[in-house]
Amino acid sequence: MTVAQETAARTRIDWALLARQVGGLLRLELRRLLLTRRAVILGFASAVPVAIVLLVGSIPISGQTVLERFGNRIVYETIFETVFLGAILFFGCLYVFFNLFRGEILERSLHYLLLTPLRRELVVAAKYAAAVAAVAVLFMASIVFSYLLIYLPVGFSGAIEDLTSGPGGRHLVAYLGVTLLACIGYGSLFTLVGMVFRNPIIPAGALYVWEMLHFLLPPALKKLSVIHYLKGLLPVPLSDGPFAVVVEPPPPAVSVLGLLAFAAVVLAVTALIIRRMEIRYTED
Repeated sequence: MTVAQETAARTRIDWALLARQVGGLLRLELRRLLLTRRAVILGFASAVPVAIVLLVGSIPISGQTVLERFGNRIVYETIFETVFLGAILFFGCLYVFFNLFRGEILERSLHYLLLTPLRRELVVAAKYAAAVAAVAVLFMASIVFSYLLIYLPVGFSGAIEDLTSGPGGRHLVAYLGVTLLACIGYGSLFTLVGMVFRNPIIPAGALYVWEMLHFLLPPALKKLSVIHYLKGLLPVPLSDGPFAVVVEPPPPAVSVLGLLAFAAVVLAVTALIIRRMEIRYTED
């Protein structure tokens, strides 16, 4: 065997081994997220929209429920924007993704991952992918259950007709897509925040104010908020109020690709940080 062949053999990537390593890390992280108290807390949070829809579906106003009086689509869109997108998704992602690495630093267990024969960039990608999968599954299940409850006034046959022949099915898919993209976008952002900050209160508070007041921002600054792209994908547009700076929502393709590109860039920065990281537990 020549020198060139020996060098090529040493540098050849064992894709099967790499896949097993990444798969093992994915399974480990999924167990940490779904079989611990984090899943219980997220489960309670994801149950809030279901409880709210049940509540408004039973409140009588002039002989009608809220769903019947104001329309199930408007009511659900309002709940989704204000409660789910405006609070639960944001803080749920903060709770999970901020602790992806910061939690392991506090538990003094991060060095075990960094000493594995796996590139640190792949460690970041695997932990992030597992967290997105876990959070998205819980929150998307909440969307499905809560959305189906808006059909209580019309019954099973009315629900099937609207979901298959009407716009109901498309709207449900849109809400699920927005939920997944929110997990991807906010998840990448809070993973980076967890790498940079020891305490999430100040950065998370600043980001939350920025996101929630995005409708007051000038058009150029709106593009720097995640929620601007998410709201452009919602199926039922709602007014942001008389003080909002009105701009045309970005096309769906721009919103989707923009959020995916944003997440990729933020994860690349996170990977660069952890690649150069030296563990000093005494400082944390």
